[in-house]
Amino acid sequence: MDDLNSDDEIFETKELDNQVVDIEDIATFNQNYAEMKKNYKSRPFLNKYQKTQIISERSQQLANGGIALIANPESYNSVYEIAQEELRQKKIPFIISIPFSGRNEYWKLEDLTIL
Repeated sequence: MDDLNSDDEIFETKELDNQVVDIEDIATFNQNYAEMKKNYKSRPFLNKYQKTQIISERSQQLANGGIALIANPESYNSVYEIAQEELRQKKIPFIISIPFSGRNEYWKLEDLTIL
């Protein structure tokens, strides 16, 4: 059985929605993002379905004790309203996968125009 206290396992991967994401991949993505973005063919727009999915996911995070990324979150009535405001201000640090021509292009939420 694997040792659950192994530093290698704790710091190398995180599980997100049953998908294991390598932290080194995220660091590499952040380093190479500007260059990758130049080669993208898709338009940088967030459609209404993606918007709904982001607000839903962020609301769930907030409901489970996530920290709000906006000032004065107590002035809002629900986690849904907080998530909407975070999206409007583009403060949510999500990476969005946009399928295009049989492959995926990965955009930072802050770079997408919200429709």
